[in-house]
Amino acid sequence: MQQDETTRLPTELPSAKGRCAVCGCDNLIFRFQVDGQPISRCSGCGVLISPVTNGGQETYGRAYYESDRTKGGYANYFAAAHINRLTFSRRLNEIEVQLGRRGSILDAGCALGDFLLVAREQGWQTVGLEVSPYASAFARDERHLEVQTGRIEEASFPENSLDAIALYDVVEHLQDPVASLRRLACWLRSDGLLHVVTPNVQARSSRLMGRRWYHYKPGEHIYYFSPATLREALGRAGFTQVKVEPVRSALTLGFVLDRLRYYQPQLAKLALGLAGTLAVRDVMFFAHVGEMQAWARKGKDRSGG
Repeated sequence: MQQDETTRLPTELPSAKGRCAVCGCDNLIFRFQVDGQPISRCSGCGVLISPVTNGGQETYGRAYYESDRTKGGYANYFAAAHINRLTFSRRLNEIEVQLGRRGSILDAGCALGDFLLVAREQGWQTVGLEVSPYASAFARDERHLEVQTGRIEEASFPENSLDAIALYDVVEHLQDPVASLRRLACWLRSDGLLHVVTPNVQARSSRLMGRRWYHYKPGEHIYYFSPATLREALGRAGFTQVKVEPVRSALTLGFVLDRLRYYQPQLAKLALGLAGTLAVRDVMFFAHVGEMQAWARKGKDRSGG
């Protein structure tokens, strides 16, 4: 398995002098800065855009999945695997209800393959796509999953071949969300279902925390959607019957306190110590974490690659 391979995002990202990939408007208005980098608002559709990155590069190597950072990457993907699988199991049950059956499912942006493992256990035919050579190799070599390495625009799946596609915490990373969503639509069957999860810039946590909102990650996240702008992107990509609603994820008290380090490091340190003493770090629950989900059907007239 590859240990040190990294994937760098292209340096050409949307800029204040550029164009919104959601609606095509070329008037981006500066709103505020996060970590020294600007967040702009498209005057056409209202989506928020982070137009520059840290040196124009971002790494998705092994360290990204084993990070101890309070913001960016994963707070150790492996340690959180049992929590993620509870979330994924619930989402798969919802997909089956929405779709009316089990069948073939693609996880676009599958990371190390936890969602695919759960889907396989629950009787789905699984395939994954992951931009990180490290993560995709791990999924193939260690977990024996069928996973392609590459971006959505580079991937090769037969048209009209998939019953469902999961796009979790991915659309905010894409340079051209509408173009990528169109490509996903091509791979879905005529009655296929897309399930998207992404941060909601209008979530209560976003309004309370302002520019210190955890999901603001310039250099990693490019587009910050509201329910309206997510519907706009999906509609422009040819999806229909779009339903957007809040979504809950499985958490532990320890995970929440660990993320608190970004806002109140001293308080978080004390709380983590107390939680450890009281043996409640692993207490698990489902909660809103500032994200939304969208359910969308492939439009009847979608065609082409």
